[in-house]
Amino acid sequence: HPQLLRQIGSRIVPNAQEGTRTIGEDQVTEAAQRYLRDGPQLLHQIWEFLTPMEQGILLHLATKPEAPFQRVQLIPEAQPALDYLVRYGIVRQVGDGYQIAAALLQAWVTRTFAPTAGAI
Repeated sequence: HPQLLRQIGSRIVPNAQEGTRTIGEDQVTEAAQRYLRDGPQLLHQIWEFLTPMEQGILLHLATKPEAPFQRVQLIPEAQPALDYLVRYGIVRQVGDGYQIAAALLQAWVTRTFAPTAGAI
């Protein structure tokens, strides 16, 4: 999600050494962890914008890390919600299943709404 990248990037740039033109994976990971720890307002906003059905789909996908590609068994009323999540890049189809498109969003959903499910 472009706004999520902007949020993470804003935590990397001030900490980069002057003259540095490349950013390593460690810097991105550290910035993402700081973002989760310090209050991920954008993730809260995304969550609040979603319908209860869309939130339920995300919670289901986030709490099944051992089978992230498993097809979500949906009732017919849930299909429009899944279509919306895919259309806006929140969820992506992988093979015949679905997963949350951003690992950071998946970690936040798990940490916030199902802390015993084993999030990072």
